Amino acid sequence: MNDPKKNEAKQDYLKRCTDAAVKAGKDRRGAFAACNAVWDSKHNASLAVTVPVSITALSAEQLAAGGDDARRGFLITAKTGKPVQRGYYVLAIDMAGVRTDPKMPILHEHERDRVVGFGQAYKDGDNLFIEGEFSKVTKDALEVLQLADEGFPWQASVGIWPDQYKILESKKEVETVNGYEVRGPAIVYQKSHVREVSFVALGADPDTAAIALSEDLDPGVEITQRSEPMDKEQLKKEHPELFEAITSEAFQLGQTTERGRVVELLEAGADPVATLTAVKEGTGAAEAFKAF
Repeated sequence: MNDPKKNEAKQDYLKRCTDAAVKAGKDRRGAFAACNAVWDSKHNASLAVTVPVSITALSAEQLAAGGDDARRGFLITAKTGKPVQRGYYVLAIDMAGVRTDPKMPILHEHERDRVVGFGQAYKDGDNLFIEGEFSKVTKDALEVLQLADEGFPWQASVGIWPDQYKILESKKEVETVNGYEVRGPAIVYQKSHVREVSFVALGADPDTAAIALSEDLDPGVEITQRSEPMDKEQLKKEHPELFEAITSEAFQLGQTTERGRVVELLEAGADPVATLTAVKEGTGAAEAFKAF
């Protein structure tokens, strides 16, 4: 399977990779899925697991008894051992290869300068736990806690990055991960790193696959996948009427914009030669006025 070239756009890579795989005898659907898996793995795409958060409640008496040491905490349980469908391929995380840091920052909406607190992740079977405490001094920690006390449904986004992975290119390739049979096209995170946790408001980073899981139940997996970009030729082939409408609208907009630019240049009353030069070179009116 071909690797992405330096600075190659995703859409260009997927077309090149898929065409090459089809020429090599693979079916187009399977080839496209495998190429997506290669792209994500080469770009260290993270898996963002979005789950509900359990926040400990302390009464006024408990806070008073605890003095300055009394803290509010949280507990996150993410079931990451089961393979999940991520767009065109399956992704499985080998829990035996997951590593965590002794202490990690807990952020608000993935912003590095919006600290909520700190936590520690640990594993138990196919479950990943993150337990932590809220800061007593940051504005974001106070905001998260106050909204939680009002009933706001905070979720936690747990970022898992691959350190070592294996790609299964076709349905003929099979691996057993955490007791589950994983069939290609798929990526298996053989070794991975939990390094980022954020409190998020109802959803996950749109650039990642968001898996909504329950702490107490094992429901079907809900995946939110960003749509793949579509180039001009693909749009023209698959949606000719939409392509024609967009092209026509863009042409009319271009005509209107260009007509307005030329009129502004002519109304400036500058030297005819300078005006003609500005028109030919596509110089904007504001820039041309400075030259006039």
